Amino acid sequence: MYDTVDLSINRADAGGINFLEMVSPLLEKLKINIFKDDNRVSMTGKVDKLKVIVTENYVKVKDSSLCKWYHGNNFETLTREETKIVIERLSDLLHLPMHKADVKRIDFATNFIMQYDVSFYINRLGNLAHYDRLPQSTGLYYNNSKNLKTLVKQLVFYNKIADYKAKGLPIPEYYKNKNVFRYEIRFLKNLLQQFNLPELKAEKLYDEKFFCLLFKLWKAEYRKIRKIHDMNKFDFSQIKSISEFYQQGSISLTKSLGGEVQTLKYLAEAQKMGMSKKLAFDIRGKVKDAAHSDLLTITSDYIAELDKKILKFLNKKEVLIKCNA
Repeated sequence: MYDTVDLSINRADAGGINFLEMVSPLLEKLKINIFKDDNRVSMTGKVDKLKVIVTENYVKVKDSSLCKWYHGNNFETLTREETKIVIERLSDLLHLPMHKADVKRIDFATNFIMQYDVSFYINRLGNLAHYDRLPQSTGLYYNNSKNLKTLVKQLVFYNKIADYKAKGLPIPEYYKNKNVFRYEIRFLKNLLQQFNLPELKAEKLYDEKFFCLLFKLWKAEYRKIRKIHDMNKFDFSQIKSISEFYQQGSISLTKSLGGEVQTLKYLAEAQKMGMSKKLAFDIRGKVKDAAHSDLLTITSDYIAELDKKILKFLNKKEVLIKCNA
């Protein structure tokens, strides 16, 4: 489930060694930065294709997929057991006790091979409370902050095949000619606050309880997303009351405006232009009710397939069954 993991080890946890003297000679493609205000030195380079930053006080492994480093690609993700092996190899590579490193970022993800094009599923993932829904050319981002500088958590759904093709990377044989749907939850900043922990060391990544916590958050955030229903044709024979007639009218209006997500965007704009908070709240409720009404909407077959894939994944391994208990 792990992909990118950023790590930072300080001098105290490394036994007080001189990082610039002991670690910087390991770097390839070395770049040296000197901060004019206090003459501090920072060295950036590659160690076995991993980006490493070295200063007097810390060594960081940053912006690198540990999964890709281990497997040769990041179509796969690291299991809990593989993560322990990776941290041990990283310790040998850098000559540092990397199990004591602080975790600064975690990408937790997996792939699903779907029956249809990935866009069919992504287009039916609606709004998520406390996140901004941001469609991309080959996927969908959910950011919990409009300002990227304060972004601490992110959900990402995308076409993994299209992502690899765009980067010019070779697609693993097993995934060729398949519809690969990727779901990632990214913990980008303030991890201690997010997990309510006094510290988060690399060895925690392969702790079963912590792995289960990540897994539950990954699952819970997906379940909170409001799924978009498919619309049936307008049918007078289904109307049993005037309120149902109005509800069908609301469904048709929502559809004409581009669907539930687009209608709610228009409503947010109207509120900024002066619509009262109460009126916007009431209309928003009616739009949401209409978009999921049993009268003219049905649960999407695509979402049903995705839900089924996720449920099957929950029961794939013993540890996941424990986490799901």
